[in-house]
Amino acid sequence: MRKFYLYLAILIFFSCNREDINTDNSNDENYVTLKESKSIADSLQQFILHRKAKASRGVNKSRNTVLEKEIVGSDGTVVMRIFNYTDGGFIILAADRRANPVLAYSDETSFSSDTVPLATDAWLNDTKLEIDAIKARGTQGTNVADILLKKAKYTQLLSGNMVSTIKTKAVGGNVAKPPPPKCEDSDFVKGPLLTTSWDQIGGYNNYMPAKSCTPYYCNGKAFTGCVATAMAQVMRYHQYPTTFNYSIMPSSVPNYTDVSAGANEISKLMWRAADAVGSDYKCDGTGAAADISDISSTFKSLGYSTSATSGDFNSSTVLSEITSNRPAILSGYSTKSGSLFPTYSGGHVWVVDGAHHFITCPETLPDGSTVGGGGYLWFHMNWGWGGSHNGWFGYADANSGNGNYQYKRQMVYSIHK
Repeated sequence: MRKFYLYLAILIFFSCNREDINTDNSNDENYVTLKESKSIADSLQQFILHRKAKASRGVNKSRNTVLEKEIVGSDGTVVMRIFNYTDGGFIILAADRRANPVLAYSDETSFSSDTVPLATDAWLNDTKLEIDAIKARGTQGTNVADILLKKAKYTQLLSGNMVSTIKTKAVGGNVAKPPPPKCEDSDFVKGPLLTTSWDQIGGYNNYMPAKSCTPYYCNGKAFTGCVATAMAQVMRYHQYPTTFNYSIMPSSVPNYTDVSAGANEISKLMWRAADAVGSDYKCDGTGAAADISDISSTFKSLGYSTSATSGDFNSSTVLSEITSNRPAILSGYSTKSGSLFPTYSGGHVWVVDGAHHFITCPETLPDGSTVGGGGYLWFHMNWGWGGSHNGWFGYADANSGNGNYQYKRQMVYSIHK
């Protein structure tokens, strides 16, 4: 039930503050101030950081919350804020009440706005565009926070009495559409499935071709590349092909000079993936798989099931894969040029290995009024940069037309032995 309390905390905060709003934009009742955002981030840190506290078996002490960055929308006002927690972890909050309050969160790493991976930057930009679109429409269409607040008047949700009725289970379907009748409110969390946080630099590229590359952290060799890194982490998860000693592969390599048996075994796996997919080894980034289908074909050639499939991104399919304990591989581009004959740049390939799906159902209230249904969906992203910025990133409205990684968003799924 811990997961549902995240929403409980948000609802309590919003219900207490909507009646007394002193905002930087006093004419906009939907604007969330920096003070309000800071209070939400403070109140949610025990939920965001629960894994770390549990793993260390330590006391879940309060940590300081530090504003990392405010992101401004097209109208010049703040649309989201990024907060870091001391000792690790971050949360990204919307600055508009009509959007999903929690856009992304992590208990694994801090968020550095100075070194944002390309795909993370693309997600931030697309999320900014989505909030811009919500503001332009004047409404989100389905505001889940409002639905829960209306239900709370009759179910005493805010006092915690309804929590015992929430069942944790997997629920399929598109989160942007109301769930079918006779459903139950649910909060499903699965993952992260991977235990690795691998990178593309020295310690991981020990078996890559020597290219006299100048960055000191690549040891004169080509980077592994994002394609090989994503594939190798999935192969490590399934521990297949069996020709590698997966038991000695560490979850991460401590430094770029590591040539231990474990680091070398990872490097062999990285090279095998890069070679099989037909990588082009370069100092500024090893590239591969001009077409996403090359990745699914390579998995098949390595002995994986012929069911491995590539196609356009679909959140329901990815959710189903995660529910079935199968990480998927995603790809996308941040920039598109041209219209008749478009070209794409800023591409990246990474692993999605977790899902957090919250649904509230349509309901007729005791006063005869009805409320619709809706939900929030986050996916856990392993970006392939040594754990940097790994976390849960939101897909709150799959039908918005401004989806995350909007240029050539594709996936490889049904990867298994």
